[in-house]
Amino acid sequence: MGERKKKRSFKITDDTLTSIVIYSLLFCAVVTVVGMVLGAFDHDVSSIVDSTHRVFGTELGICGLLKSYERWVAAQDRRAEERRQRENKDQQEKEAYVEGMRKNETERNNSSYSTESAYG
Repeated sequence: MGERKKKRSFKITDDTLTSIVIYSLLFCAVVTVVGMVLGAFDHDVSSIVDSTHRVFGTELGICGLLKSYERWVAAQDRRAEERRQRENKDQQEKEAYVEGMRKNETERNNSSYSTESAYG
């Protein structure tokens, strides 16, 4: 009942972002070259070339957003780990304190028994 489901995290690696940017750039370069070739034969392809450049810019923006998201997830994971470590440290300190109190109580009880038997 009390078990928490593990949160699924979507990770974008640097290789993925690099691949997206390179393939997008290649696509835009191919479309631009084809547009230049068609332009040499008196075809108007300026709107197509403009669209590909817009798409490339949009994809770069999306890659930037994905990178920002990745950094945010890493920061969240780091904060959660720090919180867990802090809680573990607090728990250990509490257990050490309780153990010390028990030890003191036991020593006090043992010393009172030995004094009673010495005077008894």
